[in-house]
Amino acid sequence: MKISIALATYNGERYLKEQLESINSQTIKPDEVIFCDDASTDSTINIIKDFKNSVPYSCQIIKNIEKKGASVSFKRAIDFCKGDIIFFCDQDDVWMPNKIELMEKEFLNNPNIDFVISDALIVDNNLENLGYTLWQQRKFNKYWQHKFLSNKEINVFLKKNIITGMTTAISSNLKEIGDCKPEQVYHDAWYIYIASINNMHGSLIREPLVKYRQHENQQFGALKKNLMLRIKNYYKNYYFDINKSISILDPLIQYCNNHDLNSEASLEFLNKYKYLKRRKSILIDANYKSFFRILYEIFNLNYLKYGSINDIPLDLLFNIKLMVHKYLTNN
Repeated sequence: MKISIALATYNGERYLKEQLESINSQTIKPDEVIFCDDASTDSTINIIKDFKNSVPYSCQIIKNIEKKGASVSFKRAIDFCKGDIIFFCDQDDVWMPNKIELMEKEFLNNPNIDFVISDALIVDNNLENLGYTLWQQRKFNKYWQHKFLSNKEINVFLKKNIITGMTTAISSNLKEIGDCKPEQVYHDAWYIYIASINNMHGSLIREPLVKYRQHENQQFGALKKNLMLRIKNYYKNYYFDINKSISILDPLIQYCNNHDLNSEASLEFLNKYKYLKRRKSILIDANYKSFFRILYEIFNLNYLKYGSINDIPLDLLFNIKLMVHKYLTNN
């Protein structure tokens, strides 16, 4: 099978060399690496050119004239990939030497799958092991893994955020089906959700195949947080997180409507979308009626299906806080 790697870069000089070295140290080498650089102002392009000149496989460099963001850069890189399998690659992580080999083997052994997701080892900025994996941090335990492998991926995706680009590889077939990815949606969630609503299935590799570096400049992360910090972040990011989830599902719902899809997954994503919109209204209105809206979500088991039971007391407290704030402001 032909192997492609889609790698988006932006001012990545600090960690990029280590990532590229890990690619070139794979037990099975890629057939091509497609870079899309987002108008870097440091030495990133020079590092990529040095790499291109030192490896025997194809490297293509695409440059954004002005900064477009990681979502656009990844889409451009993916569009140029010609492989049977496309690996998503971040600039600041490090791959285990057998990542390509094990993922390719998974595709070969399971010809009916269209994506593979592995675990990842969480490390600090110096690649020191922090003592846990990504799946442990996301509480993606054996129960949820069994659901996933029983072709019930949608039940997992509604509850667990296990999709991260650097642990994911997709088929060329899925790439083509998800070609209409909108700019504001990140590549990893888009392609895997598109697979789900089209009744396409994936597989898991329980072994960590990436060292997922945690550092101050990354967009996302996987550091463990204690309960008080989680509550603090919840209040701080409440509106942002709900809006972010809605913005991811918006184009997905539009895709389903345009393609007249009514699979179980598409209907469940629509139900989650409506659930998030209702929760957003609680934040906007913040009055006594909001308590009845929260009760509606409780009695219909929507927190259990599409969110977390832990959100119930937090939603109640947040609504009380906003009501008190409105009262004090008006008086």
